[in-house]
Amino acid sequence: MKITVPRLLRREDANPPSTASTTPGRPTAPRRVRRLVLVALLAFGLGGGAVGTAVASFDDPWVPPDRTIVEIEGDKANGFGIYYYDGTEEFPPTDSEARAECGEYASKVARVRCRTEVRTWYRDLAATQNAIRYARTVAADRVADAAAEAAGQVRREVR
Repeated sequence: MKITVPRLLRREDANPPSTASTTPGRPTAPRRVRRLVLVALLAFGLGGGAVGTAVASFDDPWVPPDRTIVEIEGDKANGFGIYYYDGTEEFPPTDSEARAECGEYASKVARVRCRTEVRTWYRDLAATQNAIRYARTVAADRVADAAAEAAGQVRREVR
């Protein structure tokens, strides 16, 4: 097996000797320190600019992408309704309709693949429905906590 060295990396740099100052073409310790300081200053400067931009744009309300799912209703027996942020809606076929369509495939492999896709689709829709429900519950709890704190009350956890 032949080990290749990338074009930008010379063989001397791939296996450096124990003393870096004796290797030709390699920067000495003070040069390395200067390079590291320069890189650190650049990173700090760019990072500080990003933080400033983030703070400046914090006042703007976040708008989710158009295809963000905002509501899922129904179940696999009666069908799901999927509602998106942009106002569009999707109503996939019920579980029984989808399975009937899978039965129309000619080969057994295609029928099994189709049934697996249908099961996965409805499992994921149910999981997404639960995730949205949980996110709304957490958001409602945070709003209630903020309202209680603003009113000067401390809300106790009830479990």
